[in-house]
Amino acid sequence: MSLLQRLMLLILLLIILVLGVETVNSIYLKNERVAAVHNQAERLAGLVDDEHARTFEGMHQLLSTWAESPVLRTRDMAGCQEMAERLRVKYPTYLVLGATDEAGLVQCATSPTALGLPIGDRLHIRLAREAGGFAVGEYIRSRNHDRPALSFALPYHDQTGALAGFITALVDLSWLEDFLVNKLLPPGASITIADQQGTVLARVPEVPGVVGKPLPEAYRPLLEAADGGSVELTGLDGVVRVQGYAPPAVGTRGLFIMAGLDKAAALAPIHATLWRSLGILGAATLLALIALWWGARRYLRDPVRALVAATERWRAGDYAARANLGSGSSELVALGNAFDAMAESLEAYNRAREEAHVATRKVAEVFNCMTDSVFEVDRDWRITFMNERARHDVARGRIRSA
Repeated sequence: MSLLQRLMLLILLLIILVLGVETVNSIYLKNERVAAVHNQAERLAGLVDDEHARTFEGMHQLLSTWAESPVLRTRDMAGCQEMAERLRVKYPTYLVLGATDEAGLVQCATSPTALGLPIGDRLHIRLAREAGGFAVGEYIRSRNHDRPALSFALPYHDQTGALAGFITALVDLSWLEDFLVNKLLPPGASITIADQQGTVLARVPEVPGVVGKPLPEAYRPLLEAADGGSVELTGLDGVVRVQGYAPPAVGTRGLFIMAGLDKAAALAPIHATLWRSLGILGAATLLALIALWWGARRYLRDPVRALVAATERWRAGDYAARANLGSGSSELVALGNAFDAMAESLEAYNRAREEAHVATRKVAEVFNCMTDSVFEVDRDWRITFMNERARHDVARGRIRSA
């Protein structure tokens, strides 16, 4: 593996490390956002529940006022009907009030078509009878106008304290839907309200055909829960949401309230940030690799190849070879200049040695042409040169001084 490949591999490892850190941070931010969405869903469900609790308390106060009226305490049903007819215009069209006798037969009502209807079998009457107080019923279809409604009941007593009957109220579910539609909800949010039996009373945004139908089986554990909370669950429209819920046991009596926040919409900013970061990181990686490739070629591989080529030529005997890396402050340029300086010195030395050798050879040729014996000795009187005549005389044992 070349040095350039090693450097690029090192850069890739660093990029992978940065990518890992970015991924861990994104997962951490995502988990934090999911937890925040759960909290927000629970708070939204709690707000809707508090609003309905105040509404139901107002309904309780209204029924209590009717229960204390003299006409009911004296069991004057004719007077009760006269009062209902006078007050009909003061009540909203979505609200129908009435009073029954002990058996649950309607004796007076703001809607004349309700008179004489037997409603003692309705859940709100049974619950009010059992509890002896205010009770929230369930989804019903009103028998006098065949419209979906939510029922309420409160026992009333005569002057002797005996049970005289029940004050009832029917709230048209169209009012409940309008109430929810007018609430400002986050994008992708939903509100679902069901009675204590799990029958859907209202849902926004509207999902056709769900009102009056039971909640899916997956909702049953939430309906029966002892405390509120939040879960990720598929909504009635098939969208997975973080659902905050308030079950009947802890929220508004007789109601199940669920507020859903679109998880995908909530996490979209984090996903967008993650993809943007990955895009920037990918572009930075590409630019870094291109810059590394160009820089390594320009400042590393090319100088190294020039040095290797010059060395190979020297080994082949071309002592005029030079790296010629030019000027610069990099270590390789300094190494190339040092190599060139060394090559210049060695070439000069070899040239001087060759010249000295040529001169010596010429002197030797001159001395060999002489008829006298010629010796050359160093400072220690060691013979360093003799001509042919001197060799001949030495061989015969005749040595004459030069």
